[in-house]
Amino acid sequence: MNSGDQKVIEYLRLAYAQELAQIRTLQSHSDMAAQGGLKKDIKHHLTETARHARLIRERLGELGYLESEGTIERALGTVQSVVAQTVAIAKAPIDIFRGKGDAGETMLRNAMDDAAAEEMEIATYIALEAIAEGIGDKQTAELAATIKADEIAMLEKLEEHLPELTDMVLRSQVVDPEAVRQAS
Repeated sequence: MNSGDQKVIEYLRLAYAQELAQIRTLQSHSDMAAQGGLKKDIKHHLTETARHARLIRERLGELGYLESEGTIERALGTVQSVVAQTVAIAKAPIDIFRGKGDAGETMLRNAMDDAAAEEMEIATYIALEAIAEGIGDKQTAELAATIKADEIAMLEKLEEHLPELTDMVLRSQVVDPEAVRQAS
């Protein structure tokens, strides 16, 4: 296997780990979200994310690099641990100022975290697509481009929900609701 193929496999494995981690996060965030558009969008993307993981796993198999489930789970655990630690360190200064909020604030924070995760996935798929194109692996490049489009669409949906979620937090927590009404 040449170094280009190895790099494609490395980024496919990264994308696979990210998708598996997102499945768990989206399940949790779907459970916490109130009924409505955000919950619907999260559930839809959860279905897409499971499909993404399956497609990436299939592509790894086609390239002759399919590890046993145990090996994948151990690798995923390592990647999740590193990602979780990185996110925790990055969010620590913000969390100090966040305090504890109500359900609306939890939904807002989850949406913000989901948007950040989508950005990370988009970056991964941009890199994977470019690497695959660079070595002439059209099938992987097309897969990365297709999944990237789904991730971009979800990021756009999350961005559409952020003002509504922010307004909900303002209305439930701001001392002077009249000021919020005048600003709206």
